[in-house]
Amino acid sequence: MRLLILALALTLAGGGFRSAADDRPEIRATFLLRVVYEHAALDGICALVAVEPHGAGLALYFITSARLFKTAQGEALAPAAGVRVIMDDGTEVNVPREYRYLPTGSFSDIAVLRADVAASDLVPAAMGFWVPPPGRAVEIAAYTRGGVRQVEMQHVRFTSTRFMVVDGDPSNLACVGAPAIDGDEIVGVVSECEPGRAPLIAPLSVALSFLARQIPGLTGRPTLRE
Repeated sequence: MRLLILALALTLAGGGFRSAADDRPEIRATFLLRVVYEHAALDGICALVAVEPHGAGLALYFITSARLFKTAQGEALAPAAGVRVIMDDGTEVNVPREYRYLPTGSFSDIAVLRADVAASDLVPAAMGFWVPPPGRAVEIAAYTRGGVRQVEMQHVRFTSTRFMVVDGDPSNLACVGAPAIDGDEIVGVVSECEPGRAPLIAPLSVALSFLARQIPGLTGRPTLRE
């Protein structure tokens, strides 16, 4: 699964292209996600954040944007017919309906997905529960329309209790659900990525209690920074 993805020479306005062949765990833990409804299919991104033993196999836990499953007002869409995580080698991992965890209301845009597999050598990314201040550089790990992983350097412009705004426009990428990375930790998830507008990022800190309920072993792992 650990295939080396060739770099793509592409630079976006407002941001800085870093590398599509980045082998850091927090980048390699990012995958394409396809959510299939009766009359449409949505492409997004998810990030692996936990791997736990389950029966004779493993349970993989991913975080993504709840916007792939809910309206902007926080109302749940009709259940998707299929949710699939697409691995680097092209194989797909199914997420059953009962393992799609959504927050209530619209305060947080972060969802948790669980997929059970017989075996895996994937390494989960670390999570950081703090909000980067304005001016700080963060990375967004997204994908080109051709399915190539790409990392965009952005700078935080504004923060609130619910979201962060960064300064780039990666809307020509598949980036809804993409992790926002500070250092070696995922600190947020892209919830809006519209053409011509700076992305909105939902910080993990807002969803800490929800994530702790859905992801086993999370309680002792969060990092908090001043």
